[in-house]
Amino acid sequence: MRRPEDILMLLGHSDSEVTTQNDYLAATCIIRRIVKDESLSIEEVAEETNISSASVSRFIRKMGFDNWQGFRESCSGCAKEMQYRRLMNIENPAWSVDELVENMFNRIIDNLNSTKETFDKELIEKFLSLMETADQVIFLGDEHSLSCFFTLQLDLIFRGIPAYLFKNQDVQDMEIDRCNENTLVVFFNVENNFLYSQRREQLANAKKRGAKVFVFSQQPIDDVIECDYVYRYGLPGSVNNGYYSLFFLSQIISEMLIKRGV
Repeated sequence: MRRPEDILMLLGHSDSEVTTQNDYLAATCIIRRIVKDESLSIEEVAEETNISSASVSRFIRKMGFDNWQGFRESCSGCAKEMQYRRLMNIENPAWSVDELVENMFNRIIDNLNSTKETFDKELIEKFLSLMETADQVIFLGDEHSLSCFFTLQLDLIFRGIPAYLFKNQDVQDMEIDRCNENTLVVFFNVENNFLYSQRREQLANAKKRGAKVFVFSQQPIDDVIECDYVYRYGLPGSVNNGYYSLFFLSQIISEMLIKRGV
């Protein structure tokens, strides 16, 4: 089954988990060709890279795919779908560079202003209390949102609270299966269209195991996933601009956490 995040698995694996020359050659060839060539075969990749088909197959399996055909169809289709979305979301093509800069800046400021104006001190205080009393805190999100909270992860570790940052495409059911009533699961949702069924199932499973689930979301999400708390930030539909607000919130939360420990 095609999942939009499959192409992200390819990119994420290629960015950080390629450990052999054969894997590097396979990744480079696949990334260069798979978007434009829907019929790309494993034999063509092997021939172009001067490695065996078996080596290409092993590379595919390392990413969690069962076979080349499923990988090719999923990644090729997902890449085109995401590319189409990007083209549809592009700013006005008629704008000059100066107009583009001004408009994008204003949209970012609008997102930050919305987050500032709707700041919920009581709910953030509750979030801090949940973290402080948890045996472990699991953060789930895409790589961009998780990077905003790396400092908070450090601040929690300095307080003796185990905290983990799991990328959406990397988190396994095994991590969720270890959840219990002393676990806090924090999920970052920038856009509901990026909330895949596997993630909803994992969050529901975490709740069944007694974990508290706290969601930061730009859009209404109460009827979409099972959770205990929802903190709304940013502006619905603004997608990437929400990352600026997430970083803003992360810095506030870190400062509040430090002050509580002084």
